[in-house]
Amino acid sequence: MDSHSDSSYKRSMTAEATSATDSSSPAPGDLGNHPSADSATSPPTDLQPPTRAITIGQQITGGLLCINAVFVLLSAFVIPADPKLGPMFAPERSIIPALIDVLLGVSLLSRKTKYITWAIVRAVVGMTLFAALAFSKDGMMAASFVMLGTSLLLLLVGNAGRPRMAIGSAVFFVYALLNLAGLSATILGINPLGPIIQSAMGDIESAPAVVVGDTSHYRVKKPSHHWYLRTSKAAKKTNELSDRWLTQPERDAHVMIIVEKTPGLQLSADVLTHEMVKNAKNAASELTEVSREPMRSHPKHGRIVHLRATVDGQKLEYLSGAVSAYERSYQLIAFASERSFPKVEAELRSILESFTLPTDERPGPPSDALPGVVHKVVGQAQPYELTAPDDNYFLRTDEAAKGTNPLADRWLVRPDVDAHIMIIAERVEGADLQPDHYARAVAEAVTANPGATLVSSEVLKSQPKVGRILHVKATTQGLPIEYYYGCFARGEQAFQVVAFTSQEDFPALAESFRKAIDSFVLPPPVKIKK
Repeated sequence: MDSHSDSSYKRSMTAEATSATDSSSPAPGDLGNHPSADSATSPPTDLQPPTRAITIGQQITGGLLCINAVFVLLSAFVIPADPKLGPMFAPERSIIPALIDVLLGVSLLSRKTKYITWAIVRAVVGMTLFAALAFSKDGMMAASFVMLGTSLLLLLVGNAGRPRMAIGSAVFFVYALLNLAGLSATILGINPLGPIIQSAMGDIESAPAVVVGDTSHYRVKKPSHHWYLRTSKAAKKTNELSDRWLTQPERDAHVMIIVEKTPGLQLSADVLTHEMVKNAKNAASELTEVSREPMRSHPKHGRIVHLRATVDGQKLEYLSGAVSAYERSYQLIAFASERSFPKVEAELRSILESFTLPTDERPGPPSDALPGVVHKVVGQAQPYELTAPDDNYFLRTDEAAKGTNPLADRWLVRPDVDAHIMIIAERVEGADLQPDHYARAVAEAVTANPGATLVSSEVLKSQPKVGRILHVKATTQGLPIEYYYGCFARGEQAFQVVAFTSQEDFPALAESFRKAIDSFVLPPPVKIKK
C-alpha cells in the first residue's frame, strides 16, 4: 500500500463519507489487503535522535585556536623565559597547551561537535586559573589570558549571532595585535604598540624637553619625542631606588637615574663606577665590560661604562654613567635589548651627556668643618681679616687644618667643588719685609717641589704697596692642582693666602679666588724694634 492510499485511508477515518459506493473505499469486511488502524498510527521504529549541528561561531573558534597555537609556539621558541613568572609559564610548558589548541581547533574546523565542551572548558580555565596565576607577576599577560578566553567564549557558547561573533573576533584581534607586537619587539627590536600599551596600563606619561630630578634637582634632556617618563609608581615598582626613569617604549630602551646621599663626603668617580659595575655583576648571570671612559660633560667626576649582560634570560646592553658630587652620587643606567641597542645608542649617550648637576642645593659642612657657612674670618696667630668669596664656604676645625698643613692658621673649604683657601701667618721679629722679596721667596719655595711651575707673578692691584699674587700649577700627590698665592708683607708681618682647586675647576673659580685675596685686611702694623 503506497503513501497516497495510506493518507486516503486516514482521511476516511476522520471525515464524513461522500459516497457509499465510492470505488476508492474498501468493501465492508474486506480488510485483508489493508493495514489495521493500530499499525497505521504506530510511530516508526527506525528514526535516529537529531544530530547537534556546529555553529559558525564555533567553526571560527577553531580557526582562532589554531592561530593562538602558532603564537604560543613562536613565543616559546623566540621570547626568552622570564624567571619572575616561575616554572608554570616556562617556554617548554607552552608546547602541550599549543598542541591541545591545535587538536581542538582542527576538530571544530572539521565540524565535529564532540569536543565543543572541552573547548569551552579550555577557554574558562585560561581566563580564570592562568590569568589569576599571572596577575601578580605580569599584568599584561593576565590581561591577554582574559582577552583570549573572552573572545573564545563569545563564539563558542550557544549559537552566536552576528553581533556576538563581531565582538568576539574584535577581542581576539586586539589579543593578536599584542602578541604580534611582542614578537616584533623580540625579533625586530621594535614594538610599534609600545606607547599605546604602556599608556593604557598607566605606566608612562609625557616627558618635558628637560627632565628635572625629584629628590635632587639635576637635569637631563630627552633627545626626541619618542621618549616618555615612567610614572613614579611604575618606576619604583621595578626599582625602588629609581628617582627618574625615561623610556622609549617602541624600542624598549630605558634610562634609570639613581640618586644617593653621602652627607659631608664626596666619593671619587672611580670608586662610584667600581661599585656600579659590581652591582651589575651581581644582577647578571653573564657580564662583559666593553669599555670605560670619562664622561665628556663631566671628565673629572663622571664615567661611562659600556656593558653587555644577560639578566633574567634577556641579553641586554648598558651604558652606565656615574657622576660624583659633594654629598651626592648619581647613577644613570641606560639600557636596551641587544637587538635594539645599536639603534638607540646615540640617544642613550646624549641623555647621559646632557646630565647637569643641581644649582639650587646648598652643600652641608664637611665632617672636619664647623657647622654653618663662614662669611668673615679673623686670624688666630695675628688679627688679620678675610671675607669668603660666596656663601658656600665652611671653616675647617683648627685640628683638621693643622693636621693637613702645620703652618695653616685658618682654612676655608668649599666642598661641592673641592675648593680651598688657606691662610699662613708669619712674623719675623726685627725684619723689614718687602712684598717683592717675600713673593720671590715663596715662588722659589713652591717651584722647588717637583712638578710645580710658576705661571705668572704680578702686583696685587687692590693693595699694590703690600701685596703680590702668584699663579702656580703643580702636580700634588698625582693630582693636577692650580693655585693663586696672595703674598702680603709689611715690616715684621708676612701672610700667604693660598687659594687652590683642581686645574679642571680652576678657571671657573679664579675670579672668586681673586675676590677673597683682594678682601684680605692686614692686622695693625707691629712696631719694629731697633
